[in-house]
Amino acid sequence: MNKFKNKTEQDFWVECVRHAERLNEIKGSISEAKWHKNDYVEYADKMLKEFREKQTNISPNDGGCWFCHTKSGNMVFDTEFDTYVHVACIRKALKKNSNDPEAKLMKYLLK
Repeated sequence: MNKFKNKTEQDFWVECVRHAERLNEIKGSISEAKWHKNDYVEYADKMLKEFREKQTNISPNDGGCWFCHTKSGNMVFDTEFDTYVHVACIRKALKKNSNDPEAKLMKYLLK
C-alpha cells in the first residue's frame, strides 16, 4: 500500500508499525511466535485501510460533509443545516443540479 493521501495518513501508518513492534516485544516474551518486519507492514496497511474507510463514511451528525460524508480538507460550517460541508461539494451539487434545494441554501458559503 504505502501511498499516503496526506501527512495524517503517513503518521498513522508509522504509528501502526511502531504499535506492532511493541506488541511483538510483549508477545515475544510470552510465546515463541515472533513477527517479521513484513508482518508490521501488513498490519499497518490493514489498519490504514480501516482508517480510510472510517474517514469516508462519516455522517454529517458526526462532523462529515453534508454531501460526500467525509471529514477531510477544508470544510465550512453551514448554520442552516448545522453541519459541515466542503465548498467544492456545494459547487459540485449545483453543477449537477442547479435546483438542488440544499445546495441552493448553502450557496452563501461560496462567497
